[in-house]
Amino acid sequence: MFILIAAFGATFAAMALMLSLGGRLTAETLAIALLVLVLGFIVVLFSADSLRARPVGGGSGFQLFTRRHSRRWPLPVVLLCSLLAVAYVAFRPAPSPAVASPPPAGVATDVVTPPSVPAVPGAPDTPAPVAAPAPATPAVPTAADAREEVTAAVEAWRSAWAARDLPRYLAAYTPDFHPADVTSHEAWVSQRKDRLRNARGLRVQIEQLEVSTEGERATARFLQRYRAGALDDQVHKRLVFVRGADGWKIGEETVETAGKP
Repeated sequence: MFILIAAFGATFAAMALMLSLGGRLTAETLAIALLVLVLGFIVVLFSADSLRARPVGGGSGFQLFTRRHSRRWPLPVVLLCSLLAVAYVAFRPAPSPAVASPPPAGVATDVVTPPSVPAVPGAPDTPAPVAAPAPATPAVPTAADAREEVTAAVEAWRSAWAARDLPRYLAAYTPDFHPADVTSHEAWVSQRKDRLRNARGLRVQIEQLEVSTEGERATARFLQRYRAGALDDQVHKRLVFVRGADGWKIGEETVETAGKP
C-alpha cells in the first residue's frame, strides 16, 4: 500500500512542478499518469507472485506480499515511468494549425459575384452619357495684335525687296495686285523682275511707320528711303493690307509724294 501511495504522491508533485515550469495539464495528461500508476502497481504485485500465493496464517495475498516481499526495485521503477509519461505529455510541442495550401495550377476556384443592385423604378437602363468638354474658343485678335502683324508684314516686304528676293517680294502682295498704271498682275510682275534684276547696291529703309487697322483691312504709312546705283531718293508711301487665309497681303501701294523708287 505504501508503494501505491508513494507513486500517487510523487506523480502529483511532478505535475505541480511541470505546471510551474510552463507545462500543460490536460485531461490526457491525468489519464496517462493514472494508467501508468495502475499498470505499474499491477506489475509490482505480479512480480512477487503474491497474488498467486496461498494465504498463510489467515492473511490475504496482499498482506503476504507486504510481509514477504523484500526487494525494493519496483517502487523506483513505477515512479520513473510515471514521471516520464507525465513529462512527455506536459512538454510535448503543440500541433501547429493546418495552413491551407493554394489550389494547384489549372484548378478553377469559386468566384464570388457581388449581388446585383435592383433597378430603381423609373431610372434609365443605361448610364447617362458624360458631357464632353466644350471646345476652347479661339482668341479673337485685338487691334494691337493686328498692328503687330501688319508691322511684321511691312518689314518682311522691305527685307525681301532689299535682298532682291523676287519670290518673297511677290508673295507680299495679293494674287491679283497691280498698280493703276499697269494693265494686269502679270505685266506688273514682269516689270518688277526687270527692275530688281538691274538694281545694283539696292538699299531700302523705312522710317516713321504708322499702322492703323479697321476690321480686315489695315493701312501702313511711312517714309521710304531708296537707293540703287545712281538713284537715291525718299518718298512717303502708303500700303493698304488685306487679311486673308495666309495672313496680311498688300492690296494697294501708293506713293503720296513725288519720287520713283
